[in-house]
Amino acid sequence: MVKQWKNEDIIYPEDAQRWEDGLEDAKQNNSQNATNLKSHTDNKSNPHGVTAAQTGAYTKAEADSKDAAVLTSAKSYTDLHSVKKDNPHGVTAGQTGAYTKAEADERDASTLSAAKSYSDTKKTEATTYTDQKVATAKSEIQSGSVASANKLTTARKIAGIDFDGTKDISIPANNVGAYTKAEADSKVATAKTEIQSGNVASATKLQNTRTINGVSFDGTSNISITANPTVTAIPTDADLNNYQTAGDYVCALNTTAATLKNSPTAKAFGLEVVKTAGVIQRLSVYDDSTMYVRKFYSTWGSWIVIPLANGVMQTGLYSQSASKLAAARTISLSGSASGSVSFDGSGNVTLPVTLTGNAPTATSATKLSTARTIALSGGATGSASFDGSGNVSIATTLAGNAPSATKLATARTISLTGGVTGSASFNGTANASIATTIAGNAPTATKLQTARTIAGVSFDGTSNIAIAAGNVGAYTKAEVDAKIVDVQSPSWVDVSKYLSSSFRLYSGSEGSKIKVQVANKGTLIISGIVSPTKVLNFPNNTQEYDLVSIPKSVLGVSGSWSICPIIEQATGTQVWLLGMEDNGTNLIFKMSRHRYGTSWTNCNAGDWLPFTGIVRLG
Repeated sequence: MVKQWKNEDIIYPEDAQRWEDGLEDAKQNNSQNATNLKSHTDNKSNPHGVTAAQTGAYTKAEADSKDAAVLTSAKSYTDLHSVKKDNPHGVTAGQTGAYTKAEADERDASTLSAAKSYSDTKKTEATTYTDQKVATAKSEIQSGSVASANKLTTARKIAGIDFDGTKDISIPANNVGAYTKAEADSKVATAKTEIQSGNVASATKLQNTRTINGVSFDGTSNISITANPTVTAIPTDADLNNYQTAGDYVCALNTTAATLKNSPTAKAFGLEVVKTAGVIQRLSVYDDSTMYVRKFYSTWGSWIVIPLANGVMQTGLYSQSASKLAAARTISLSGSASGSVSFDGSGNVTLPVTLTGNAPTATSATKLSTARTIALSGGATGSASFDGSGNVSIATTLAGNAPSATKLATARTISLTGGVTGSASFNGTANASIATTIAGNAPTATKLQTARTIAGVSFDGTSNIAIAAGNVGAYTKAEVDAKIVDVQSPSWVDVSKYLSSSFRLYSGSEGSKIKVQVANKGTLIISGIVSPTKVLNFPNNTQEYDLVSIPKSVLGVSGSWSICPIIEQATGTQVWLLGMEDNGTNLIFKMSRHRYGTSWTNCNAGDWLPFTGIVRLG
């Protein structure tokens, strides 16, 4: 009967060997089957004995017999027709796309005369053109600047981008130490939103210190939190077989432990449940440090005592903290080097070694047991016997050309190909010069024939150039950082961010916005509406005031206040009028939305509407 294996079953060496033997037999059988199958597949000699009739075909003899009569008749007719040389089909010169003999003689005379005249003219033109190009190329090479060059011999780095003059390039804003305008606007908007919401991404300290798991935390430094695991009490008469949820449990009393089912002890204990494919329970008795373990997979296993100090270890267990072997072991060397030493693990040992004969790898050996021959081959030959007892010299014989030869037996041709061509014969007796011809762009060009414009800066290849952030539609990082600093620490607070969703104050020029500035903690300065600037003094630095209506008595002002409306363009189809009026008791800020046609004079009066906003001073 085939054994049904479970996860908790022990695999013995004979089981593993039996499995390995089975796998090896299967491997050998598969290998032999593969060999037999390949041999049969590669057999092209009709191993199944298939006949022509079985495939619906004639045998060779049948095919030859049927073809013989047809071939004989066709050959006789073909032989008779092929020997006819009298143009049996009556083909004319025109049908073959040719001139008649008379037409050809007439055309040849005029063609030869015209060809000779054309050839002589082109020869003269080619000679003149070549001489001019050679002179120009020579002059350009000497000056280092080729007029027709459209590529630099050495590519230049422009704001980190390779440029060789063959095409225009684009410079990213980051390559010139800048943010793009989109990135800059995003950073400014983020900083502004953070200030308005009271949550700044760059904040390093909380306004109010918080407590996390009993530890004080204000954001200025890291904190450490000690986890306190939850421990569940085991009640009287409980069954430990039911504790399969991962966690820590405790039975604090011996009297309770004595009532439990499936427990290995009647003493108080702590229980740890670990979830695996099944469940593992680890139980520790409180007063004698005895530890038990068991596992559950379909059914519960037995409790096993884990051996501790003074206990007897089970077979197959080992101690991770052992500092000495129970029985000392002897470590021995054999062969050309021999020696032994006793080792029990309590400390390091030194093994004395005795060498027998010449040690193969000994650093103190002075002679080889077998002398060796050191030989030279190739252009220099020679040999000498060497046993290590002393230095040796090898008498050498040179073969072929001597190393000090001043002339090659056969002269060689040195040729240049590619953009520069030329050749010269060289036999080693003297230096050689090669007359060169340049084709196309000169590889030594240092200047572009036509200067290129890169991000608004002219570049001809003679030197590196610098690209300003503004040239690539970006702010410099310094400009963006300054904008963010301005937003994070504003001296002016734009009232528009306090408006209700019903209205929007569009940003215009500096003088056309209602702004509130905190000065000396108790001063509200309204600018951009009238000139000179109105200054309102508040007596209470912590009071909140609604900009819809501010009591004049609070401000300590008297008399009649009125601020003429100013116009601020919002979009192409509407404008906003901003103003303030005095109803005798309060100062009331108002705004009106107006539409207009093609000019400012077409504005129609609208109803004044209040806008809301809260400003805390101080």
